[in-house]
Amino acid sequence: MDHEIIVCEGSGAVRAVAREAGVWSWRPPLAPMGRWPVLNSAEDLIAISVAEPGPTASKSIIRMLHLDGRDAGLAYISPGGVAPVIAPRVPHYANWSPRGDILSFVASGRENLGLFLSDAAGTYSADAIASGAPLFSSWRADGEALAIHSGADLELYFPANRGRIAISSLAVGFRTPVCIGDAVMYTTAEDGQAALMRWDIGSGEATELARFGGGVALQQRPGTAQLSVAVAEADESGAFTGLYLIDAINPATHPVRVARGPFVAAFWSPVGDRVALVVPSQIGDGRYALRVVDATGATVASTEAFVPSQDFRLMIGFFDQYSVSHHLWAPDGSAFLASGRLGGDAVAWSFSDPGNDYIFYWEPRRGSPLEFVGPGDSAFFAPARRTPQ
Repeated sequence: MDHEIIVCEGSGAVRAVAREAGVWSWRPPLAPMGRWPVLNSAEDLIAISVAEPGPTASKSIIRMLHLDGRDAGLAYISPGGVAPVIAPRVPHYANWSPRGDILSFVASGRENLGLFLSDAAGTYSADAIASGAPLFSSWRADGEALAIHSGADLELYFPANRGRIAISSLAVGFRTPVCIGDAVMYTTAEDGQAALMRWDIGSGEATELARFGGGVALQQRPGTAQLSVAVAEADESGAFTGLYLIDAINPATHPVRVARGPFVAAFWSPVGDRVALVVPSQIGDGRYALRVVDATGATVASTEAFVPSQDFRLMIGFFDQYSVSHHLWAPDGSAFLASGRLGGDAVAWSFSDPGNDYIFYWEPRRGSPLEFVGPGDSAFFAPARRTPQ
């Protein structure tokens, strides 16, 4: 199936690119400058992070645009005296609620990172609903609550009435919490292990589901009540040794291993049937390959090795957070996007060649190559369209 993607070019421009009958058609730029576009699931609306160019940038904004190029206003303007970015190449981290009515975003505050909210019209409050570092969050599927992990604190926030419920002050060993039904999944440190916990909003009780020997990254397997757990053993650095599935509803079940490591990131297909693992090259030369396995662990397909772009490397490093907001899989699970360069595309950006990264489109089946789309630092699919409630 053909799709439209949003590409961030090396020049900074953001544009839509459509694949029609196997041919890529590049549309006029939506914005001359921007990064990390995040698309709304309920309407043709996109939020783009923009920072003033250059090392002395003094402000940043989040622009709202319709996909036909019409301006929809600003969702955020950084105040004076505050750092305009939260990390190199990252002015903000933004994520639409599942209903598309609220944009949550992390931005620099005067003393720490802050989590802010805006509506789809660009109306936002200058007051952060949470602050701290590190700071990660995820929406409940109905869009009525936001799980927020700040430092070692975990809470559930309700935008409609600004209510909040404290879940734990000992939430460590993971980054992004996961909401499944009326429960929030997280970990705590117990006897040198990561204890996987489920907290139920109805009872306010926490139940231990499993324990793992190192830090974890948590995701929901789409379309199921299963929790995907990537486990990093204590002696590993930047790599996971296994990917497990566990029933988030029934605490009597045991984790089932889907894949062995090493891998550095896992991206589940939106239909939940397969997961794309980013696997380091065997010779340790900074290249990675994509390997797709199904929910039983059987290999579906893999790619040749490539050198990731800087933006793709950032997504790898925080895949549990970016996988809920910036979609590398097509909504129907038919294709996957990557960015970087192949082995014959000249030296990598880490060797002082910052340009010439490319977008690759891949249909994960045996023998399918990385298809060249065009120059770019990153690219994302629009999420599956939902009808606002």
